[in-house]
Amino acid sequence: MNRKNENVELAEKRTKLANTRTFLSYIRTSLAFVSVALAFVKINKDKITYDEILFLVAGIVILIFGICHYFITNKQVNKNK
Repeated sequence: MNRKNENVELAEKRTKLANTRTFLSYIRTSLAFVSVALAFVKINKDKITYDEILFLVAGIVILIFGICHYFITNKQVNKNK
């Protein structure tokens, strides 16, 4: 019985670590989108077009989705304890 509890604890730890890695990948992706938007602004001589706005909004949406996903998954993992 003790071995089974130990396996469950390890599985929960792996799930939490995977959730953290996924959250960090959302942050990385959103930063990439925002960076591309800022690079386009710099290339276009500080003239903002729809492309820059699209990349900026996409980066913000990805970041918000990643934050929500992280906390929802974290809550589900903690609820199963």
